[in-house]
Amino acid sequence: GAGPVRLYGTVQFGQREGVLGGRAMFGVRCEPHVSMKLKQVFPKISPQQGLITIAVTEDSARDLEWFLERYPMQVSPEALAAMSTGARAYDRRRQHTQAVMLGQVPPIPGRTMALPARSYQEQAAALAHTSGALLLADDLGVGKTCSAIRLLAYEGSLPAAVICPTHLTRQWARELARFLPGLRVHIAKKGTPYDMRSKVRGVHVGEGPEVVVLNYHKVAGWAETLAGWARAIVFDEAQELRRSGTAKYNG
Repeated sequence: GAGPVRLYGTVQFGQREGVLGGRAMFGVRCEPHVSMKLKQVFPKISPQQGLITIAVTEDSARDLEWFLERYPMQVSPEALAAMSTGARAYDRRRQHTQAVMLGQVPPIPGRTMALPARSYQEQAAALAHTSGALLLADDLGVGKTCSAIRLLAYEGSLPAAVICPTHLTRQWARELARFLPGLRVHIAKKGTPYDMRSKVRGVHVGEGPEVVVLNYHKVAGWAETLAGWARAIVFDEAQELRRSGTAKYNG
């Protein structure tokens, strides 16, 4: 029979503590030439004293599972469970995404829009919802704003943020009110976060906004707050993010 399988390293599971709490991580130790191959799959990794840490996501779990088919390693039970759970979730998401791309838009619970979206707008919103991200490059005038608002109407998409050029902030607020009347929308007035609830006699009262609209110049100051608050984010005129190293891009 076949001899024992050669192992190229080990995979462990752990938590990395950070400002916003712990984050699940895969910890990989492997031979140098395998480490170089792994970096091609995960370009952002940077080994620390021989330990490679990879944040646990559906995508990373599936990629690591695929990588271990080529370079088998000893995997701890905890890492194996996290990898299997994430990879199977990735596979399901991919199947659902492919179905949506073929026009099979599933019913997704949420708010009823005052103006119904067209079929291709429903498809775009469902694709973003199912896949977790979408670069929508429809032609000018076909309703990309409506597609985005349809996504925000889905259950679980709020609170959300809309990032757009300065001259479009009020237009976005108007469109949100037109398609989703009663939605609590706030246009950011400062470059850093503040209490956005309404004031009565100088005291903040009531609920905060469900959607915050802000321009690209304010993104850097709001980034950390939005990361821990928003469940969905829309970038209008996303070419504003094209240059890495800028405050807009980094934010």
